[in-house]
Amino acid sequence: MKGVVFDSISKENLQYVNISFKNKEIGTFSTNKGAYSLDLSRATNKDSLLISLIGYQTKTIALASYIAHKESILNVALTPKIEALNEVIVFDGKEQYETKALNFKTGKRKTLLPISVPFGYETATFIENKSKKKGRLIEVNIKLKDVSKEKITIHKTFYRLSFYKANSLGYPGKALLYDNIIIKPKKGVNEYQIDLANKYVAFDENGIFISLETIKPDTVEASGSMYVTTPNIVHTHTDESLTYTRFGQNKWYKNNHISAFKKKLYNTPYLVGKVIYKKNN
Repeated sequence: MKGVVFDSISKENLQYVNISFKNKEIGTFSTNKGAYSLDLSRATNKDSLLISLIGYQTKTIALASYIAHKESILNVALTPKIEALNEVIVFDGKEQYETKALNFKTGKRKTLLPISVPFGYETATFIENKSKKKGRLIEVNIKLKDVSKEKITIHKTFYRLSFYKANSLGYPGKALLYDNIIIKPKKGVNEYQIDLANKYVAFDENGIFISLETIKPDTVEASGSMYVTTPNIVHTHTDESLTYTRFGQNKWYKNNHISAFKKKLYNTPYLVGKVIYKKNN
């Protein structure tokens, strides 16, 4: 199956759209020109596709009528969410923030280890709001590390950065920003600073989730599961599990994997950031 994914209003092609089987870890991404190609050889008549992009309504498409046709063409129009269309930064004069930003980071230990994540997986890390005051996230710093291993296929990866509120169950919930932020790592650059001062990412009293999703670049042709992505997300250790993972737009699952190096600790992406809080009235 192949086709193009585009905006239903502007008709512009959409890049890096997530296209995955519902409840299965099979999928792909649209290219930077909106085109995609998906192998349906493992699909059944009961399977459906989830086609999703931050800021757009997810579309579900049954595959039964496409499986028999090897050269099926499916062009998909995604509808922008109303919240995304109306997303403007309004600085209310009554809503004033402190000028001094406070820093946060995941993990206090010096141990930092790179971990490869396959294409299509998204890992959301919970950031606690220790002050329990409303604020704005104005900066995020991410550490990556290039890897090279003999006898293992290595693919370059991009990352999508997203932000979510915590829902009533403590899982990632509603998106806090509808921008499609893609990080395209450069060789030799290990730290990436994302400036959010001109955007509005609410730092909720109950904390927020910062997520990184591995995106397959157009130049990569990945087949099978025996490969490593690079650069790796650098992880640290935390006393409790702070991360949730999903493939495509499938369900989030809490990670409860203990570190292989520290038996009582958990692997957590090493994230550093800055927050400004609202002034007390």
